[in-house]
Amino acid sequence: MWNTIKENYTDLMGFIRNPTDQSAPELTLTEKSKKLLSLLIIEVPLMGILITLISALETMGLVNSEDHKLNDVIMTWPIWSVLLFTVVIGPFIEELIFRSYLRYKKNYLFNFIISLVSLSGFRNEQKIETFLTSFWKKRYKFIFYFSAILFGVIHINNFKFSYTILLLSPILVAPQIVLGLFIGFLRVRYGFILGFLLHVIHNAIFIGITLIFMINTPGHRNIKETTYSNKIEEIKT
Repeated sequence: MWNTIKENYTDLMGFIRNPTDQSAPELTLTEKSKKLLSLLIIEVPLMGILITLISALETMGLVNSEDHKLNDVIMTWPIWSVLLFTVVIGPFIEELIFRSYLRYKKNYLFNFIISLVSLSGFRNEQKIETFLTSFWKKRYKFIFYFSAILFGVIHINNFKFSYTILLLSPILVAPQIVLGLFIGFLRVRYGFILGFLLHVIHNAIFIGITLIFMINTPGHRNIKETTYSNKIEEIKT
């Protein structure tokens, strides 16, 4: 297993340094499982370090986790709906938005543009396809990094806005940016599903830990209950 982790780490780092729109050879189900597990073994401790850093900022009074939107969701939603949305539905939507387009053949925007231009003639279709292909190859590194950074930056909305939060934003969204790089690597090299599964398992681990902590902390998770009472008054006539 150690050799698999080392091999996948080398492959991951090589890709992140120089991302290219090129898939890896097809893997068996067992090989995909080992790939996913080895990347989780690399990713989870790294996330732990980044989350510890953010926790240190909270200890210093610079960040308040109670203002985090996820905290509101956990406090008010039923646990089953929290898990369904944050572990399955949310990751699937995010993968469609932020990483489904990272393969040129699956880039629906480019395909739409080419189809639209093709209405004006075959020559124009060839010109736009040549232009887009050239642009994609030359700018792919920027496109890949942009998808990971955008994925991270969008999560700053989970925090209540302040100038301190804005200043600390590179640290606060670092976990999501790093996760975006890991998932992007899997999405490009091994397909959408494997990247989605990494996202699902990542969220299941860290949101699960958060839920366990909140449930086991007295008074931390409050369930709002409405109490009704009837008052009978005697009316004198």
